[in-house]
Amino acid sequence: MDTTKVILAGFSYGAATAALESVTNKEQYLAVVLWDGWYHVDLRYLETRGIKLNGRSRFDFPEKAHKDGIQHPALFIGSTQFAAWPPLAEATSQLIATASEKKAIVLDSSTHEHFTEVPFWIPSFITAALSKYGGSRHLRNLRRIREETVAFLDTITS
Repeated sequence: MDTTKVILAGFSYGAATAALESVTNKEQYLAVVLWDGWYHVDLRYLETRGIKLNGRSRFDFPEKAHKDGIQHPALFIGSTQFAAWPPLAEATSQLIATASEKKAIVLDSSTHEHFTEVPFWIPSFITAALSKYGGSRHLRNLRRIREETVAFLDTITS
């Protein structure tokens, strides 16, 4: 297999894992696609339960990716839900800034769940009923995620 053509992708903690792998084995990948990544960890609730974390209850994640930086072309697509949480938004912005080439998008009126395949496996009558309550945004955002990802892949593979 030609490893110079492999593209990493991940969603949520999978995006953090893909970011980490991209900096751990740089020579193995062409690019990285990161969907609504979880790049900041806040474990303060553990301290309220008596668990000692020695002042390390909040940190950017994965630390190696933040320290070394993304050195591949990278597509970051995020939700407005994650962009609204300041520590996560800041960690995401810092990681984006490290990428050699990047495109970063935050989807309008989106939540973390908008990156999941739920609309494809539930019966269509449920999707139609949910559209009255914003469910159509889910499908619209999935289409946008697909379009942006394909456009990014086209640019780096052509």
